Amino acid sequence: INTNGPDPFDPDPVDPDPVTPDPINSNGEDPVDPDPIEVPVEPTARELLVGAWAFDSGYPFDGYNQDFEVEYVEFYEDGSAMFFRYNAATRTNECRTAVYAPGGINDVTIGVESGSPKAYKFEIDDADTLYITNGDLETSVFTRVEAIPFEATCPDLLVHDRFELDFKLDGPAELGFDGQNLWVTRRESGYLQYPIDVSTGVVGEPVDFGYARLLAFVQDNDIWTTCGCGGDRTLSRFSSNPPAKVDEFDVSTLGFDINIEAATIDADGEYILLHGSENTLANAQFVSVAVDTKVATGMGAFKVHLKSMTLYSGYVFAIHGDYLLVIDLEQLETIATFRLPDPEVTWKGIERAGDDLWIAGNYREVDRSVLLKISTPQAFALPGQLGGVFSPVLNP
Repeated sequence: INTNGPDPFDPDPVDPDPVTPDPINSNGEDPVDPDPIEVPVEPTARELLVGAWAFDSGYPFDGYNQDFEVEYVEFYEDGSAMFFRYNAATRTNECRTAVYAPGGINDVTIGVESGSPKAYKFEIDDADTLYITNGDLETSVFTRVEAIPFEATCPDLLVHDRFELDFKLDGPAELGFDGQNLWVTRRESGYLQYPIDVSTGVVGEPVDFGYARLLAFVQDNDIWTTCGCGGDRTLSRFSSNPPAKVDEFDVSTLGFDINIEAATIDADGEYILLHGSENTLANAQFVSVAVDTKVATGMGAFKVHLKSMTLYSGYVFAIHGDYLLVIDLEQLETIATFRLPDPEVTWKGIERAGDDLWIAGNYREVDRSVLLKISTPQAFALPGQLGGVFSPVLNP
């Protein structure tokens, strides 16, 4: 190659390793293949199922108590699911967790907690319609929704304070508030009534009202009790200092043949609200009783058996299994259901203490109990309450 330009022996050499120019032009187009075909990626079975679905028509799902109807189901990316059910007979919600293991979209196995896994056929003919067929070839139709309505859910409660107790609570474990202390019954110590300071959690000196006395509620520093002897239909009122019986009445004299399962008193001390049934197999009912006259002022059937209840913001807040129910007495209907915290605890008692709500329960594996101050999430609005958002302010 000379200094003046081309190689005199091969003026037009062939590059042995030519560089292919970029086919994309300055307009961002491929001049060779301006419309390339993209191969679609098929969604997996899990991706198709993930989201919220509302029951639309068909068989109301298989494998559950027939009183319940599954209203919604939600599948999550981690393989878990939640069934949102409504019991028309008791007018209560129940939310059950499950796991699912989709092999293909037409072969999905769901295992509900405390239940045996069941195989279902899932079909989605478009992005918004889900067909679920059980082993008996009964099909439910669900429609995709953006979210589960709040009133159908069982949201978690907010916990604001916690006191650990080194003893177990007894019986239904009703709580009573005297303005400073929450009172509880401890059978292991001989059915004594113990005060617990809600500001410190310190347990005070007990009071003895006699054998088998179980706390029901507190009125003006006096403690109303029932008898832990089974089939109790009598409420007894005791002064605490000195311990002495000052009042008593038999529920059977009211014309209602019920055993007392839960009892509370309104904030003004004007009426007592009782809850119970003739036996554990019978439907439960509410009975209101005037404090002064001991005359029944109202009653209403409510099939759910409650462990404990308190009147709060004009509604009944009650413990039922693993849930806190908010009950409208006028409609005799549950208007909200909340999941109680700490699944290792058997929750037994609930009480209003000023503007706060407290719950108490026993640990299942150890001989201890726990006391929690709680509130409902801010998304919960009581019907007709000013401001639209529920806050823990007492409004009898």
